[in-house]
Amino acid sequence: MSPVPALTGSAASLREEFDRSFSLAPALPAAGSVNLLTIRIGTEPYAIRLADIRGLHADRSI
Repeated sequence: MSPVPALTGSAASLREEFDRSFSLAPALPAAGSVNLLTIRIGTEPYAIRLADIRGLHADRSI
């Protein structure tokens, strides 16, 4: 049984679109938006950009 030409074309198109999605740069957040982590040290509040954080560890002394 031979494949239906319309389905073969659709499969090829889907495969190309899927492969192309990996070659594109990831979508950036909306202009002006920044993801922040808010913390408090003593009574002072701080905000840290998530892009500047490499890891987060609980129960560690500085």
